[in-house]
Amino acid sequence: MMLRRTLRKSISAAAAAALCITALSAQALTPFETDVNDAIDDGLQFARTNGHFTAYKAANGLSLLALLQKETIPAGYDGLTVAGDKTLAQNAACILIDNGNFGDRGGFYSYYDGQVLMGLSVYLSTGGPDTPAAPAGHDCTGRSARATIDKVVDRALATQTGGAPAAGSCAGFWATAPPAATPRRPSSPAPVSRRPRPSTPPRANPRTRPAFRCSTPR
Repeated sequence: MMLRRTLRKSISAAAAAALCITALSAQALTPFETDVNDAIDDGLQFARTNGHFTAYKAANGLSLLALLQKETIPAGYDGLTVAGDKTLAQNAACILIDNGNFGDRGGFYSYYDGQVLMGLSVYLSTGGPDTPAAPAGHDCTGRSARATIDKVVDRALATQTGGAPAAGSCAGFWATAPPAATPRRPSSPAPVSRRPRPSTPPRANPRTRPAFRCSTPR
């Protein structure tokens, strides 16, 4: 009899705990949270219908991240539930591997290489195939998402500025991209000479800090 009472109490306590957990998980979202979710859903639908997973766009990696991180638990590739989204995720991953603006570009560019590293890392770590299905215009046969991550990491390390990081120094940092050639300005006629006006030396401002410019090759 004592054992039955103990079991009855334990079962009742477990049932009450389960009901509490269910009630907490079923709490309504705030209007702001609902707006955020709706905005993400609208953005993903726009990306689906406008080729952001199947054709080169400047933000393919960011679109892939949004798709992988939209689901709750389990998140990522294995958590995709909308029909066709796993294929879209593979297509976007292939673009990050095969496109000359992303994984196959010739040099470091933080905006593009950052998308490759973030997008492929989340894609792989949540169940995405190492060799993804390719969209039209791309071919990932024999290509590897993990090998692409390794290649881009090596490229980033090779372009890191040497030296120990310090205030007012570029050491240890990356530039966004290799510097572009500065176009030469067309020549203009010489200005008309005027009588020079006396000038006064500028007053020193102790609060003014010199502008920091990174002159290290990027």
